Amino acid sequence: MEKDEGLLLHRAAAEYGLEGYEWRIWNPYEVAGVSSVRYQAPEVSAEQTETYLQNLLTTDYVIVGSSWAERFTAAVAQFPAQADFYRRLSAGQAGYRVLKTFEVTPRLGPFAWDDRGAELTFRLFDHPAITIFVTAAD
Repeated sequence: MEKDEGLLLHRAAAEYGLEGYEWRIWNPYEVAGVSSVRYQAPEVSAEQTETYLQNLLTTDYVIVGSSWAERFTAAVAQFPAQADFYRRLSAGQAGYRVLKTFEVTPRLGPFAWDDRGAELTFRLFDHPAITIFVTAAD
């Protein structure tokens, strides 16, 4: 699970009976290649990145929000490894397939707005799409 969504794990376990799982938190800034001054990412070697991702990608499920995926795929030059990871994950090239996607369409009474093309910060704080990936059979 991505690090921001990981903050809710204690609540998910209590409210939804998600007991008996070992949770791993994916921190996209703990991989090499970040060149963004804004995010002040720590220095991480290619070897650390490989070890981190190999450990992470031995899970049965991967839970991601659209806000992280879109953030990194929109800034490939600053986050090359992260963008590649999300691209490969969504393309079914990371050993996982989509199990379920949860999306909320904003509504006001009977009116609904498809805001999937809206500016990212409008969507990511209020209602990002959440996708659960499961390990592919092969």
